[in-house]
Amino acid sequence: MDLKEQVSEILKRLRKEYPDPKTALTFGSPFELLVATILSAQATDVHVNKVTEKLFKKYKSIKDYSNADPDMLRKDVSSINFYRNKAKNIQASAKMIIERFNSKVPNTMDELTTLLGLTKNEDPVKIEKELMAVTPQKEWSNISHLLIFHGRKVCQAKKPMHKECVLYDICPSRNI
Repeated sequence: MDLKEQVSEILKRLRKEYPDPKTALTFGSPFELLVATILSAQATDVHVNKVTEKLFKKYKSIKDYSNADPDMLRKDVSSINFYRNKAKNIQASAKMIIERFNSKVPNTMDELTTLLGLTKNEDPVKIEKELMAVTPQKEWSNISHLLIFHGRKVCQAKKPMHKECVLYDICPSRNI
């Protein structure tokens, strides 16, 4: 089975398991989604939503994040793992959006990856581009939600439940 066929089969199985995938992050604007997404790495969506509930009331615009005192922004997200880097990336993203995109979160992949380039690790971008090449465009927004739901429910890093996994027989990493 080539990669394109494998992705197609993964999508088919995951859509059956999770028929209505949506992000569990709470947000009211594209920039709030970006902030929540930055905070969500190595954190639960429930915890991120608790933090962003207060954060979004305090910082109402991209300009507010851009102009925020860095120490205060770090303090505001300090209960999140890696909060120092995440606060720095949120602020840098805000400044970049203001300067390069006229204060509007970009909506193309090429423009969005310039924001993701704030981190030193480029592997997720490479992975995403590879998946995009073999995933139908209409599924681009669904695949991440499907994989996240599956990761939470079955394929947990510390305790994967292989017997319940609908993908185990086609998963290339099953011998890990």
